[in-house]
Amino acid sequence: MKPSDQYFFPTYEEARRAFRKRSTDVAAVWPEASLTQYAVGKPENNNTTDIIAADAKYHSNTLIVVTTGVHGIEGYAGSALLQLFIDEYLTQLNPNTTGLRLVHAVNPWGMKNRRRVSENNVDLNRNFIKDWNSVPASLNERFEKEKKHFVPEGPVKSWKKQRKNLLGALGAKVFKRGVSGLEKAATMGQYQYPTGIFYGGAAHEEPVEKLLAHMDEWVKEYETVVHIDIHTGLGPAEQLWLQVPHSDPRKEKQLRKQFGHPEVNDVQKTDVREIKGEDAEYVKDVYSRKHPDKYIFSCLLEFGTIGNRLPDQMRALDIVVHENQYYWYGAKKEKDAKELQKEFHQLFDPPEESWRQAVLKKGKAGFNLVLEKEAGVQIVKK
Repeated sequence: MKPSDQYFFPTYEEARRAFRKRSTDVAAVWPEASLTQYAVGKPENNNTTDIIAADAKYHSNTLIVVTTGVHGIEGYAGSALLQLFIDEYLTQLNPNTTGLRLVHAVNPWGMKNRRRVSENNVDLNRNFIKDWNSVPASLNERFEKEKKHFVPEGPVKSWKKQRKNLLGALGAKVFKRGVSGLEKAATMGQYQYPTGIFYGGAAHEEPVEKLLAHMDEWVKEYETVVHIDIHTGLGPAEQLWLQVPHSDPRKEKQLRKQFGHPEVNDVQKTDVREIKGEDAEYVKDVYSRKHPDKYIFSCLLEFGTIGNRLPDQMRALDIVVHENQYYWYGAKKEKDAKELQKEFHQLFDPPEESWRQAVLKKGKAGFNLVLEKEAGVQIVKK
């Protein structure tokens, strides 16, 4: 494996530039391949989602779609895996029957500014709602009850003190209800507090709307569509977790058997009762119903960063809550501001070489599994 600095880039602009250059490599296999982009936000801000598109030369059998940066800051790992995909798989795919859509930075503002959310504080992976009429603002009652903990107001006065207070309050609730209840309250998505964490918005955000407009057209042309979305943060450190949406008809046991591999820590199905507005669920369910004659597969490859034990989960929640407070209100102490940003980056884009190499190694294993099992690609192991 190459050194990680040949895949991971320090800024959104550098990652985008490197991705754009790879369109010539794709065109060497698919001569009609194209590089396109669309602006997100004001054009003068130069935030773009870039797409390398290549269509099957003769028979539109299978389309492979890889999306990255739905959670902006997580796009650095996603960008690295797009580079890896181009290095490893162009010669493994049959250009006569296979098409590609490689999507760089669905949420370019978030990637540039190293936040998970959009410019409007919307968590895009809670924004892929199928029917907005079915999502009342007060959907997440648990979040509403914990609002004072999850949406603190005013500047961060002392992160150390606030962390102690938050973890103490939440720890008591975990003791009474268990961690699952607290986790669901925080991560389900909420549609009531625009400055809060996991805010899902009130309508499709511009990045979601534009991506889905493209997906609508892409799906029409192919018999099989395989969608892979890249994320970081959840799960044991340096481990890969494969998530399959609730609408996939297979049982979790069957999926674990199918995707079982030493490099995959676990395979799980999401639960639409616990997480709203997820992109993989939207792609699988909506396009399967729109096109019942087609086979649609969608999944998340999630790369863990700090661990999956209870203390790790509590630490992650503390960082997300107070980074969000800092973004909106600032911090009294410069030390807290720097530490919050450092910890937030560590949670979603760790700089350690060991983590980055794990992403590349396990990402390759994840690509291999999905391409073999769902796209019917005969992978030649290198």
